[in-house]
Amino acid sequence: MKTAGEILKNQRLKKSWTLEKVAGLTHIQSLVLQSIEEDNLISLPKPPFVFGLVKNYAKALSLNSEEVLAIFRREYNLRSGNYLLPPQPLIKSFFHLNGPAILKFSLIFLTFLFLGYLLTQYWQFAQAPVLIVSAPQDLTEVLEAQINVIGRTDPNAKVYVNGQEILVDEKGIFNTVVSLNPGVNVLNIVSRNSQKKETQIKRTVTVKNDH
Repeated sequence: MKTAGEILKNQRLKKSWTLEKVAGLTHIQSLVLQSIEEDNLISLPKPPFVFGLVKNYAKALSLNSEEVLAIFRREYNLRSGNYLLPPQPLIKSFFHLNGPAILKFSLIFLTFLFLGYLLTQYWQFAQAPVLIVSAPQDLTEVLEAQINVIGRTDPNAKVYVNGQEILVDEKGIFNTVVSLNPGVNVLNIVSRNSQKKETQIKRTVTVKNDH
């Protein structure tokens, strides 16, 4: 009867794969793969880690991983003199043995997550609001004595054009019509949040005489 190592090696050679290629696919060192093929138990990791390596190797070669693992496990027990109990479900064992540790880790993680949220909110309030004015562009020339001021800011901020507050929707978008005087007009657009932090943009608009 072939050993698990022989089965794995034969299948690898049938595919014309090198140990290095399998190592790249499985992330298992080629020396460890060679030890598995040669049934060199002394140089292999201890159970259950080695069983996982054998199973992953078999899967990479499209073999029945459970059958290969059963053969390897039997060989390992006979050659090492150990008679291991059947493997227990990993998930059940993990939660049974490490339940308190998992709960503690979860609480720590949630605490850091909440603190991160608070810091993010504080940072947003402590910083000056974002202000983007898409229209008009600076040094714009128009013929009519009015112009649309369009842009975006933080949803919780207020926007003023030359000291007059304008409407900002729930997404922080604003669009208003501003009256202009003949000649050069300077539009002072200010976004101010609840912490009195503000961002200011100026636009120069010239009303040209079309005569």
